[in-house]
Amino acid sequence: MPTAVDLAGLVAIVATTLAVTRARVAQALPYLGISLLAIAAVCLLLGAAVVAACEAAAGAGLIALAAPAVRRLGRETGAGREGREPGRWLWPSLLALTLFAAIGYVLTHEGLTALAGSAATGPREVALVLSGPYLAGTILAVMLLLAGLLAAARILRPPGDAR
Repeated sequence: MPTAVDLAGLVAIVATTLAVTRARVAQALPYLGISLLAIAAVCLLLGAAVVAACEAAAGAGLIALAAPAVRRLGRETGAGREGREPGRWLWPSLLALTLFAAIGYVLTHEGLTALAGSAATGPREVALVLSGPYLAGTILAVMLLLAGLLAAARILRPPGDAR
């Protein structure tokens, strides 16, 4: 399993680097999604299933909000055809296949018990941890998600809407 964690971590580093170094937002979006999934996979492989679920949910929400905004901006600037070239999806596809191969290897060789950890964690324990020593981090994460939601709503607003 350490090899799978290392491989997922390497995918996260490579995908994050590629997301940051892309010239356009539309080119960086697939790498950002893979990066968030790879970080969630690292957390899952290390036994932090709740953190992995939160990371995957936050990543899915971010992609769900960012994809329409990028598409709309592409239509407004005339750059809407850049994602339709097949060569553009080669590296994101290879990174995603590598990540899924690492998780599939752990599932086939060690089973679900390796991913879930040894002890079951209930909602009460998670709530106590999040409201105890990690209260400031929880509040900050909620504020950042709210700011992202408001920014996405502002970007996706029709041009003539003055709300």
